[in-house]
Amino acid sequence: MTITCSDGTDQITSSYKVDISDAAPVLTNFAGTSGPLGDLSPVGTSVHQFTVTDQDDAFSCSINAPESAKFGITKVNTATGSQRFDVKTIALLD
Repeated sequence: MTITCSDGTDQITSSYKVDISDAAPVLTNFAGTSGPLGDLSPVGTSVHQFTVTDQDDAFSCSINAPESAKFGITKVNTATGSQRFDVKTIALLD
């Protein structure tokens, strides 16, 4: 940005640089696999929960899956800068 100051008679101009950093979101409890899940588990069974944290940006999570997908993601709770998600069954696993 350029800053100009004047006393009504004389003027001075100078440039000022501001570096803005944007850290990537942090995923917690994301890697790994779930334990065995029975094929008769009811729809809505929780498979895994993870947390995303980003102090300065809004975020969302989704699953890239076919139309016949058996799993989905839902928000569990929201805190400032943090969001917990639950991977759940959305169809029978037969």
